[in-house]
Amino acid sequence: MQVTVVASIDAPEMRMTVSLTGGTELVSGELSWQGRSVKGATTTVPFVVRTPREGGGKVKVRVEVVSDGTVQFSSQAAYELGAPVSSKSPKPRAIKRDSRGHGVVEYR
Repeated sequence: MQVTVVASIDAPEMRMTVSLTGGTELVSGELSWQGRSVKGATTTVPFVVRTPREGGGKVKVRVEVVSDGTVQFSSQAAYELGAPVSSKSPKPRAIKRDSRGHGVVEYR
């Protein structure tokens, strides 16, 4: 896995922190990065994780832009790992048609 952040502003400090929950374990790599934020610059943190056999692991990423010791911006995302995949595709919705055979969309 890898986390990639593209800075949208210049700032003296940017922090990226990855947390693992639900039995997910770090195999290799780093789960944090800290450095200068340069507008348009890309920062990538690669790491390898192991998920529980039964699934349900989660990777959470938080990015903070700090200026003068104060967090000016923060964002986070979460990724579920090993989630069960359905083998059946969802049934397509039946299309209702008017008397001329044109498709009708209903709003409720």
